[in-house]
Amino acid sequence: MRKNLLLLITAVLLSMGNTFALIEDSMVDSSLLWRKNSDCSPTTNSNKIVENKHLTLINVINSWLAYDKNVWEKNFSFKENDEMQLLEICIWNIDQPKIALYKFDRTFDPYRPDIFYGGALWVEYRESFNVLDLEIPEMTSSYVLWAFKQIAEKIVEVSPANHYGLKYLGHGSVVQGLFENKLNIPDSKIFLDYFCTLLGKKIDFLDWNTNCQVGTYENIETYYQYADYVLASDLNRGGKKNTNGDPLECYFNFEHTQKIETFFSPLTSIRQSLVNMVNSEKMYWECLFIGKNSIFENPEMEAISIFDCNKFENLVNATKLNHTLYTGDVLNYVQNNYPEKVDLFYDFRFHYVNNSDFCNWVGIYNGFKKIYLSHPPGEIVPVTEIINLPSSIKEGGHIILKGTVIPDNATNKTIIWAVHQANNTGAFISDGNILHVTKMGEGDLCIKATIVEGYGWFQNYVLYFWIGVIPGVVIDERTVTTAINVYPNPTTGELRVENSKLRIENVDFFDINGRKIFSAFQEKSINISHLPVGTYFMELSTEIGKVVKKVLKE
Repeated sequence: MRKNLLLLITAVLLSMGNTFALIEDSMVDSSLLWRKNSDCSPTTNSNKIVENKHLTLINVINSWLAYDKNVWEKNFSFKENDEMQLLEICIWNIDQPKIALYKFDRTFDPYRPDIFYGGALWVEYRESFNVLDLEIPEMTSSYVLWAFKQIAEKIVEVSPANHYGLKYLGHGSVVQGLFENKLNIPDSKIFLDYFCTLLGKKIDFLDWNTNCQVGTYENIETYYQYADYVLASDLNRGGKKNTNGDPLECYFNFEHTQKIETFFSPLTSIRQSLVNMVNSEKMYWECLFIGKNSIFENPEMEAISIFDCNKFENLVNATKLNHTLYTGDVLNYVQNNYPEKVDLFYDFRFHYVNNSDFCNWVGIYNGFKKIYLSHPPGEIVPVTEIINLPSSIKEGGHIILKGTVIPDNATNKTIIWAVHQANNTGAFISDGNILHVTKMGEGDLCIKATIVEGYGWFQNYVLYFWIGVIPGVVIDERTVTTAINVYPNPTTGELRVENSKLRIENVDFFDINGRKIFSAFQEKSINISHLPVGTYFMELSTEIGKVVKKVLKE
């Protein structure tokens, strides 16, 4: 069954080709949008007649939790009424990755005592609301794109509406592909273009207001042609820590995810509905910081903007924002260089709330900022994926992090590794790409792989993946590392090994790609004069485990 599914997915992906949308310096002609391409025409068909609602709000969740946990399903207390439907797309980062579309109705109750914490009964109950379940071979942009195109078709079939909103509850960045780069930027544009084609119009709004640092020129430039409105912040979101009092009453009265259904009605325009929703969020901040008498410690600056995407080109063309070397707050740039055009900025960023009247506000922030200087000349061959990544590590051991960058001719291929989620395993990275684990911890490790400008100019490629921890002998590698000293380093040939506590049984040398070069059995002195100039990793096996030293050959 799974083999047939993989063959089907492969066939679909091959039919899609390798066309990528290029991010141009000039503005896109809106009249050219949503042309049906022969390789991505919608295929939805259904004999079932479903009455249009006023709004279908699509919420996307990127879940790293176990499949039987009951967590994200409680994000919104509202699910459905006569005028509005909430659909939820879950990106399941599990052993067999998949992407599922859920249509919960007003009977759905994740707070039932018998399923509140999850379990097998919970899974059976939740999955009864699953209207499309798509397993994919791996969590790469091409497979995610395939799945989201099928889901877009299903959404139009099972939840027709006069208006559509797309929301993401997760992290953000100043330049991003959708859903924490689960879709890279070219594939994000392909998906949104395809969805707009299905709808026959722009998406009414993209709601990024809970994502950090997404209120940037770079993000709006990438996505403005696919939506009428974008909700975003140029600051971090959240970061509050409860210290006293009970914020729940305030939370359920004002926080927008708990009262989402109260903002949208056929009697109120989408524009005004978004304004009301954002105003409620500010009331939530005021309730927490003033009404609750500083209920949170270390409060951070908070702000949300609503952008009218149909006014973006007017602002950019009038202020040469796409050609200026300026970086920073855009309103500040317009006021200083084009004061007569300030009204165009306010037409574009037409609604804005912040907490500057009751929080320490440092710096110039007006809801919209520009990050990079300008588009440099030349093109970058983008990274599409990283394969052959490690999948396991032994408790108390270490591995060399490495992967194969696709395509082989990508302009930038250097991978920067970081521990994203250690789960109490004591994981750390030394010498750039050596991953160490000191104990089993509470679950698998999440590793972040970044290729600077892997997508294009000023657009990083970012991938998160999981590594399982296998039980083994626990070794304090920090202690082992300090017990062995290798010198001189850098060296032109001879390496001396100083070791007073441990017996060294073998020494292996690896190049920066993780390939084994040669082995040595001498404990005190090793000659590497025959090796080319470069960086190598020296793996010393002792009676209690292995330790790796980075060696520079001159």
